[in-house]
Amino acid sequence: MKKLTNSLNKIFKSLLSLLLILCMLGSIFPATSAFAFGDENGNGEGDHMLNSPAPEGEGAIPASEEFLFDKNNAEDITLELPPGSSSLLNIIHGNYTLVEGMDYTMINNTITIKAWFLATLPAGVQPFIFEMSDGVNPVISVTIIDGPLPWDQTMDQSQEQGWKQNNLPFSDIPETSLFYSDVEYVFSHGLMNGLSYDSFSPNTPLTRAMIANILYNHAGQPDASGWKNQFVDVSDGKYYTDAITWAMENGIMIGYGGGFFGTNDPLTREQLATILVRYADTLWMTLPEWRESPVFSDAANISDYAQKALIICYRAGLIDYKSGSIIDPKGTVTRAETASIIYKFLETT
Repeated sequence: MKKLTNSLNKIFKSLLSLLLILCMLGSIFPATSAFAFGDENGNGEGDHMLNSPAPEGEGAIPASEEFLFDKNNAEDITLELPPGSSSLLNIIHGNYTLVEGMDYTMINNTITIKAWFLATLPAGVQPFIFEMSDGVNPVISVTIIDGPLPWDQTMDQSQEQGWKQNNLPFSDIPETSLFYSDVEYVFSHGLMNGLSYDSFSPNTPLTRAMIANILYNHAGQPDASGWKNQFVDVSDGKYYTDAITWAMENGIMIGYGGGFFGTNDPLTREQLATILVRYADTLWMTLPEWRESPVFSDAANISDYAQKALIICYRAGLIDYKSGSIIDPKGTVTRAETASIIYKFLETT
C-alpha cells in the first residue's frame, strides 16, 4: 500500500509540473486569431494583426478596419488573412456579393479588392462584410474620396465663392448643422476640405494622416524636402508624406514604434489630445484651464503617454466626456468633431 501511495504521489507531481510548464508556455505564446489589414503600399495596419501586442508610441495600434481609396490615385486594397484562419466564403457590399476573379482575387491568404470596382462606388464610407466559415464576419470600411483630397487646398471658383458668401459647398453640412460654423472655419482657413466636391463626410472617422495635414496646413506647409521619411508605411511622394515628415521632425507625431506610423488608422481621442498638446508646445501656446481637474471613470483605459494630455485638453474645453465621466480614450474622432476641436483650439484658447 505504501508503494502504491508513493507511486501516486510521483505521478501527481509529474502532472503538476507539466501543468506549470503549459501555463508558462501559454503566457509566452498567447493565442491570436484575427485579420491583418493593409493596402498594397503598406499603409494602415500592415503586418500588425488585430488584438496583437502593439509597439509603444502614441498608443496601441487601434483594432481598426478602415481604408482610404482615392479615385484620383486608384490602387487596389489588399488584406492578409493570418495562417490558420477560417475560410472566406463571400465579400458583401450592401446587397451585392463581390465576384471572385473579377471584383477581387484571393491568392493563398492574400485578398485583393480591385481598384476598378472601388472606383464605381460613391464618395463616403463604404462597408464590406467578410463572411467566414466559422461564422465570425468582420466588417471593413473603405472611405472613398472623389475629387479634391481632404488635404488638397486647391478650390475651384464655385467653392471659393461659396465659402466667401457664407455658404459651404457641402450638401452634408446644411446651415442648420451643429457643426456648420466649425466646418466653415476650417474650410475657409484652408485647414480641411471635403472628401469630394460637395461632401465633407462629417461622420467619417478622421485618420492619422488627416490630422497631420490639418496641422501642417496651419503651420503654412513648410518645406519638408530636407527631412527624411522615417516610416516604412509612409510612401515617398504621396499627398501625406510632407505633412507626416514635418510632424515627426517637430515631435508632434512619433508613430507607433518599429518604423510604423499607421497612416490610414482612425485617430483616437487620446492620440488627438497628445498631438494637440505637442503642437501647442511648438507654438509656445499655453492652453487655458477653464475647468477643474477631471476624474475619469475609465481612467484605467488611458495609455500612460496620454494621461496628462487628456487632462490638459479637458480642462481647456477641447475634449469633453462622452457620457457621465467617461472620456473614452480609445474612441475615434469624426471629421466634424475634429473641425469643432480645431476651431476651439485655435480661436478660443
